[in-house]
Amino acid sequence: MQVDFYPIPVYNLDKLICTKTAELFSGNIRLDHSTDAILGVGAFKTAQSAQLMLSPLTCSGMGSSPNYEVILKRPYINDFPANEPAGPPFSWFALKDESNILYHEANVLYWAKALLKMTYEFIDHAIDCAKEPPPFNILRLHFVDAGLLLAYSNAPAITKEGGLPLVKTVES
Repeated sequence: MQVDFYPIPVYNLDKLICTKTAELFSGNIRLDHSTDAILGVGAFKTAQSAQLMLSPLTCSGMGSSPNYEVILKRPYINDFPANEPAGPPFSWFALKDESNILYHEANVLYWAKALLKMTYEFIDHAIDCAKEPPPFNILRLHFVDAGLLLAYSNAPAITKEGGLPLVKTVES
């Protein structure tokens, strides 16, 4: 499928507030639509492996090599009974609703990466100004590289059983 990929960068907070545009990469995503390809199912998202091919390749990180292995996460409507685990067939959100959910999550990751960067800059500054280093190691957390992927397809997706996927609109 043809895709537009927007990587979620790491900025300082002062630049984050001023940044109005996102970097865009075009390319393709290759994935298996069968239920066997699903790696996991959480309370509100599915995860499946895929290969991302950007053109041109990015300098580093996601999409920097041909057929870059990624995990795609997609929100679904959990309308399964409380005592049953979620499983296929999944009910997907309508495009408008799914896009809204994904934009919000990408924005949260965008800000969280900046706040984590600011936290470690503060810690590093405090250590540099101290008379001696702390008597313990300070662990460094990292976010998984992430991005927002928008797929374009002229053909509707087909479920394993051959029918159209279930799509629902969220009622306010």
